[in-house]
Amino acid sequence: MNLYRRNKLSGYLPIIIPVIIYHGVSEWTFSREFEDYFEIPHESFRVFIPKFRHLLHDITHMADEAFKTSILMEIFHLLFKYIHFPELDIKLQEIFDLLEQLPDEDKRKEYLFNILKYVLASGPLSRARVTQLTRRFPGGEDMVGVAAQEMLKDLEQTRRPYWEGVGELKATQDTLVDLATELYGPLPGILQVKIKSIQSIENLRALNRKIIRTESLNEFTELVDRAAEN
Repeated sequence: MNLYRRNKLSGYLPIIIPVIIYHGVSEWTFSREFEDYFEIPHESFRVFIPKFRHLLHDITHMADEAFKTSILMEIFHLLFKYIHFPELDIKLQEIFDLLEQLPDEDKRKEYLFNILKYVLASGPLSRARVTQLTRRFPGGEDMVGVAAQEMLKDLEQTRRPYWEGVGELKATQDTLVDLATELYGPLPGILQVKIKSIQSIENLRALNRKIIRTESLNEFTELVDRAAEN
């Protein structure tokens, strides 16, 4: 690989091929053009947006035969494709059949545990049904209980604080935009973008306090510029 880079790349960057692996219920309807995911405040910004397409693997609508290249590939294809559908009951049994073919017992247990966490968190099957299907593995029933406890612990420790933080940040940004609009009328689009780019709640709260002492939109814009840089 190093020899290839020396002889072929000649100082150029290697090609990066972006891939989206999608397994939602409905078909993927979004653009495959990267630039379409940006909200451009002015056409002058368009030259700074990279232009490339991403490859799409819409697993839900791909044939199962396309993934029969290895045991692991087939396992995770079946899992992702049917996770939202009632057919998961049958497919989970097929997944377990494949899992039993893995020669490494430690890896088999590791994959089983992660599969159980994912199925319990996102699948349509009840815990009782998952437990029933998992009894074929030694200690499978206990593993379901441990997976369920760990899943709930993860949700408690990470998901709630994250979304609470996101909600508080957005509310503080919206409050600042509303207050500035009341004082100076509709804000320029680029100014709203700068306010939305500020990720520090403390800086946003400081701006909410300082805005009432500003005498012009230009003065407020300067405060926003400084806050956005920090």
